[in-house]
Amino acid sequence: MKTSHGSRSAPVAIALVAAMACLGMLFAAGAQAAGFRSCTLVSSGRLQSTVGLSQSQVVSRTTGTPASVSPVIHDYCDYGVWTGSAPTSQGAALLAAKSGHAAQVGLETWAPNSGSPSVGTWRKHDYGELTSEFDKTAALFPGIATSKGWPSKRFEPAHIHQYTTKGFVLTPVGVSKGLAIAVACWWDDKTTSAICLTDEEAAAKPVVKHLNQLALLVVPKFLG
Repeated sequence: MKTSHGSRSAPVAIALVAAMACLGMLFAAGAQAAGFRSCTLVSSGRLQSTVGLSQSQVVSRTTGTPASVSPVIHDYCDYGVWTGSAPTSQGAALLAAKSGHAAQVGLETWAPNSGSPSVGTWRKHDYGELTSEFDKTAALFPGIATSKGWPSKRFEPAHIHQYTTKGFVLTPVGVSKGLAIAVACWWDDKTTSAICLTDEEAAAKPVVKHLNQLALLVVPKFLG
């Protein structure tokens, strides 16, 4: 979800799902800015072993809002994971993913920026507006996918501590047919922080199982 502070209630995890829908662009982009917090939550080795693939690379992006101004620290990190030769085009990546030889995993995080004079805006308003999007029906969550006509259904994500959670599995159509996307979010009202995970793999792969395995690692690390 590429949040801007003039549009705080955009549908959840849009940036992640958009990246998943364009599987292959990540592989060609090369690793950049891997130091953002969402990219530190899981090691490459653990990520690779979870999805059963041998190599990975990362691209990380933020909203670009200066930390001293933004009431929220928000970033997301997309991983391309594969076995064999790295796909060098979107078409090659799609074929690799559909055959079970590639996947894409995303993490997106939000936390109050205690160093910002406007942090109260996040805690009193923006956090609630954001998390209300997590609780939408399957017809609305996430908006970018359903607007493309992709079927979606709820699943019950791993219950981790006291955190609230919601999740959906999306079934892409068109050129992405043959893939499955699991998306889930966890959030904590006490700390006004939230994290979303996305896993896109071949439809035959256990995407929900893989997403939950990653969540058990990264959610407590971020929200704890």
